[in-house]
Amino acid sequence: MITKVFQTYILHGMTHSVHVAEYMYELIDDAEKMSDLEIVMLIYAALFHDIGMVVSDREIEEIKIDKLLLGKRKYSKVFQKYNNENIALQECVRPVHGKRSRNFLERIDDENKELFLVSVGTATTFQNELALICQSHNEDFEWISKEIHSETIKGEYSLNAQYIAVLLRIADYLDMDAQRVPLYLYKYLNPTDYSDLEWRQHFDIDNYTKIVLDEKTGQKKILFIGSSKEPAVHRKLLKYFDDINKELLNAVNLCQLFGKDIYLLNVYPHIINNIKPDGFTFQITNWS
Repeated sequence: MITKVFQTYILHGMTHSVHVAEYMYELIDDAEKMSDLEIVMLIYAALFHDIGMVVSDREIEEIKIDKLLLGKRKYSKVFQKYNNENIALQECVRPVHGKRSRNFLERIDDENKELFLVSVGTATTFQNELALICQSHNEDFEWISKEIHSETIKGEYSLNAQYIAVLLRIADYLDMDAQRVPLYLYKYLNPTDYSDLEWRQHFDIDNYTKIVLDEKTGQKKILFIGSSKEPAVHRKLLKYFDDINKELLNAVNLCQLFGKDIYLLNVYPHIINNIKPDGFTFQITNWS
């Protein structure tokens, strides 16, 4: 269970996976031109990308005594910073959960590897490609072109795993609104500090449809609508939007390098921010 460690985090369950898959699909211009394998990979990536956030009781015990090191973080050092067991665990797992997702997928035993067979009766699988895609959503953008192939053939199917990774990263960003943070659960969990800001910034976003088509240009745009009543939450949203803008620009540029037009990302590389401050003014100052 993800909630064993991430008790007060925004939800990362099946609903999140479904939303991510839907956003990935909406980003594609013509899914009919993609291979069946690529569509399957899209769905699997949405389902498995956060599996690394699941931590067993044994792992928790070993993390707490610094026997199990996740990345370069020692639990004892992280605990000194936060003085909170749960937050320390989260901050040990969160930065490497993409790599943990990859490790989980690569360790799946032979009995269950049929889940990743390209076709029944063959030994060709997409297990390794899926594992890399899932890791990629938790890495720097440049990691994609360094570690993942853009042109692969699996059986009779073509596979652009870099393109799937790009879609996953953007879609993961877009699952951000009140649907993901039920108010009753927020009141029950009563998150504090960073987790509280994470939940409240979702409440400020009203629209569930984020990807809209500009009929004049034929280009898709990403839109956020809502209002902020607290400056701290609004400031966090603006930082989040900056991160999305950087991601979009990188994604559009990478997709232009692919050999086939079907992998172009027809998305305006800057979000439309219609989140309005409510009860306060907010001015962005550029220092020169």
